[in-house]
Amino acid sequence: IRDLLKSKKDKNIVVSIIQLAHNLGMKVVAEGGETIEQVMALKELKCEYLQGHYFSKAISGSEFIEFMKQNNNILNQL
Repeated sequence: IRDLLKSKKDKNIVVSIIQLAHNLGMKVVAEGGETIEQVMALKELKCEYLQGHYFSKAISGSEFIEFMKQNNNILNQL
């Protein structure tokens, strides 16, 4: 994901992986979304799920529950 916006080759790899997963009836989780630009590009490429520091640093399960309670409206807008 790191060079998705900078490298045509990297973008082609990401597009191919997403298309392959979709052709196999799978949903896609991308790891490493660190900027809004990466998040929006993955959304445009039809990546269903994303994790990365753009949303939050690594947190415990109980911290995650609280995070979701506080940020659910924001996450749904993306």
